[in-house]
Amino acid sequence: MTRPGLPAEPAPPPATGSVPLAGPDTGVLDAVQAIAAYLALHPGAADNAEGIAQWWLPALQTQQPLAQVQAALQLLLQQGVVVARPLPDGNLVYAARPATGSARPRR
Repeated sequence: MTRPGLPAEPAPPPATGSVPLAGPDTGVLDAVQAIAAYLALHPGAADNAEGIAQWWLPALQTQQPLAQVQAALQLLLQQGVVVARPLPDGNLVYAARPATGSARPRR
């Protein structure tokens, strides 16, 4: 109850398990799918987030804001789909995670 002149009491926290955890929004999930599809078509591709947003996604007839591409790349990193290599300037270059055990050693 609010009394005149006093601040309103904060709402109690929701009961555990009653509110589903928020996940990535649809745009991020669309970007995840598009990046994975691009890498399936071009397994040797590598680029930074800006290049992915500017070149990879339009090649698949889709566009996503840079923030959504960055969030998608974070999800793909967590899932082990992509790896990130830091460049000397601090930028990260993303590429498909190399398959383990499938490549023959070079001689």
